[in-house]
Amino acid sequence: MTAAFEQLHWRPVKYRIEYKIIVNVFRALHDRTLMYIASLITLYVPRRALRSADRALLVVPRYNLVRYGRRSFSRAGPTLWNALPKDLRSTECMNNKFKSTFYFKIAFNV
Repeated sequence: MTAAFEQLHWRPVKYRIEYKIIVNVFRALHDRTLMYIASLITLYVPRRALRSADRALLVVPRYNLVRYGRRSFSRAGPTLWNALPKDLRSTECMNNKFKSTFYFKIAFNV
């Protein structure tokens, strides 16, 4: 099954979902989505001037709900976004092929 997915350039469902979440986070950060979705995303601003301030990290809210709290967009979006490499997080244009290729490589260990 995986060989067929790889030939067709399809990602497994888990990685397709993660990719869609990251696309929505990107749109929220660049004001290309609805206001209520953008309000769920908050940029991390350190209290002091740090070298890590330019890493384009997001605040990951804490929830007491174990099952559904991790799955919410406001939690899953920043978690997946912060896991991306810095060059993908700091890009200004939405190059779907670039981010899609990144997730394809992760899904199939290429």
